[in-house]
Formats: sequence, C-alpha cells, structure tokens
Amino acid sequence: MSTGGALVMGGPSMPPNLVGAITRYFRDRFPVEIVESCPDRQPAEMLGDVLGVTAEAGVLARATHLDHLVVVTSAEECSADMNKWRVFLSRFLKVRTGQTEGPAILVLAIDGTGADGIPLVAWNGRLKRIDVTIWADLHIPPNRPDPLAALSLALAIELCGWRLDLAAEIARARREDILNPMGWLQNRVDLAISAPCRLNEQETFCPIALLEQKKEEEVNRRIWRAQLVALFPWIEARRQRVVSTYRKFLRLDEHVRALGVQDVAEIEFGALARQLRGRMARTDAEIVDCLARLRNRLAHGKEVDPIDLDYALRETGSWEQRKESTNHVANHVDLPPPEMSTDTLRLASMATRCRMVPDRFHSWDQPEKPPRPSSLAKPNPHTYNGSLQGCGLAAKANNGIGKRGP
Repeated sequence: MSTGGALVMGGPSMPPNLVGAITRYFRDRFPVEIVESCPDRQPAEMLGDVLGVTAEAGVLARATHLDHLVVVTSAEECSADMNKWRVFLSRFLKVRTGQTEGPAILVLAIDGTGADGIPLVAWNGRLKRIDVTIWADLHIPPNRPDPLAALSLALAIELCGWRLDLAAEIARARREDILNPMGWLQNRVDLAISAPCRLNEQETFCPIALLEQKKEEEVNRRIWRAQLVALFPWIEARRQRVVSTYRKFLRLDEHVRALGVQDVAEIEFGALARQLRGRMARTDAEIVDCLARLRNRLAHGKEVDPIDLDYALRETGSWEQRKESTNHVANHVDLPPPEMSTDTLRLASMATRCRMVPDRFHSWDQPEKPPRPSSLAKPNPHTYNGSLQGCGLAAKANNGIGKRGP
C-alpha cells in the first residue's frame, strides 16, 4: 500500500483463487475492490467507476481519502490488455510517489509482461517444497490414518510438485486413488500444463504433461520416491512386529549369517518366511509374503503393486487390533490365595503358565479364546478338598490322603 501498486506475474504455479486469498487477507484492514479488465475500456475509466472519482491517472493517484486496494484481473490472457495496464500503472505510480496514503493497484499480469520499473512480484520460482508440504497438509482429512495420510502427503510433494491444485486433490483423494496414483493421473489428462515451472530452484514439469510426453518412467520414479518415504518405515515396523511375535522360533542359521545378520531382530522377510514355514497359519504367511514383496520393490527402486498394498493395509491393521486385545487377556494372571499348600501353589502356577503360552500355530487372524475362570483362582475353603478331588488333583497334591496338608 505504501508504494501504490505492483505487478504480480503469474505462471503455471499460481495458486488457485489467488484473488479470493488476497481479499481475505486485506479486507480487515481496508476495502478491497475487484476489477475485471475489459479490452474495450481504458484502465482509468474502470477505476473511476469503482472508486467514484474522475477517470484520470493524476486524480486517482492524489485521492488520499481513498485507502482502497484494487485488484485487477483479466478474463483472458491478452498481452495487449496487460500492456495498457502496465502503461497506466507506470503513470499512476509516478504521480503517487512520496504519498503514504491513497489507493493502491495490484495487477495480476500474465507471464512475460514487462515491468519497466514497476514493482514486480514474480510468482514463478518462488514456490518451495515447504510451501507444498503445508498446502497439502491443510487438505488431508483429519481422521485419515497412517500410513495413508503420510502417503497422500508424500504424493502431493513428490508427484504433484508445484501443481498446488493437484497437490490439494491427491491430499484429500479417495483411498483407491492414493493406492493407485498412476490411475488417478491418467483420469486427469485434460488438466495438463505443458510449460515447466521452477520448484526449489529446479525446473520441473507437470506430472500429467509428462504422461502426455510418454515419460511414464519419470512419473513412476516420483511415485516410488513418495512411497519410499511414507511406506518403508511402516513396513519395517511390521517386520519388527513379526520378529517379536515369533522370536522363539527364529535362529541364526548359516543362510542369515552369510548375509551379515548378527541378531534375530535383523532377519529380513525372506528368511522370516523360510524359518517360520509350518509354524504360522496360512494367513500369517500370506501377510509376510505380501510385506516382503512391498519391501523388495521399494528397495529396488520400483513402485509397489496397488493390490498388494491394499491387502497389507487391511490385513495387518485387523491383525494388530486383535493382537492387542489378545495380549490384554494373556497378561491377566490369576493369583491363588495364600492359604494353599506348596504343592497346590505349584500346580496353580503351572496351570496359569499353560494358559498364558500361545499355541505355536496361533494365527494373527484367529484371536485366542479368553481363558476360562480358573477353579484354583478363588477356592471356597469349605469345598476346597472336594473340588480338588473332583479334578483328580487332590491325591497328587496331598500324597493321596485327600486331606489338607499341614
């Protein structure tokens, strides 16, 4: 406002609805007027109608009682139309020089419009990765779980880049589109922008334009980078969970030692599947095989199969929920009352341990059944001997006498 005006040079990376954003930002401080340029009318005439003053550059510049911000837009990218606004703005600013009050004019010019000494804000090249990150994060649904949320954010940054409209769209996209970003792009061929743009000081192309240019390898490379960032840590966490669940069956054999593995916690999916064959349920083995395929493709610079990713997300998510419920039951230990004999305490401890140890064929998909209440947990002192005899334990616990020991 202090300088009186400026040209905002557009470009492919210009964010959508910039006029609305400018209006929202300034409207609490001073009035904002929007003028859509008309090729058949002169700039002074259009501004005079909006501000209610004489349609002359000098009169408009000296109207210190007006603290309006006028944003000039053009319905069509017409260089002749922008030229007349550039000439008018140059004359307007010369008259307004030295004034701190009065109207200010912001012209949203097309790319390539000459500045000729007019203050210029060139949008192309100003965008950074952090800008795309913040923009995409604002559009991710708050209830979207990881790793889908992390993947949609990574795709917005790595795949869409300076296309802020596409970044916002993939951030809030459906699950199936996030799992298959190539298919999502192929359904938007009419949105291609052929001109490149600078992002982080590097010239990059719109991903849809790359598809039109038959450069699918570059698009796949961007998708792979996004999936590597978002999915690799998630897959590694699942591998550690498998190791933790089946650790007692794992060993450092010659095969894994030849790979430099010094601890069972370092065993990768391939060796896990081999060592646990026959010790885990079929569904468990399928999950491990699926995770192995995902990790293997990412490790070799390839994007993952959408079907594999969908299966892994669904099955591991269900398994982890059930596993937490099972662990809660298994960690509950019933303590026998203190008046039991030493032999009976030993039997109670053995029964509790047997109930806590899962079967070696325990499946991720089949949660353990909650243990039945132990008859040894809270015995009735009046019927205690009878209960033990009924279970066939009293004779062993009390040397076959059937009575309480000393």
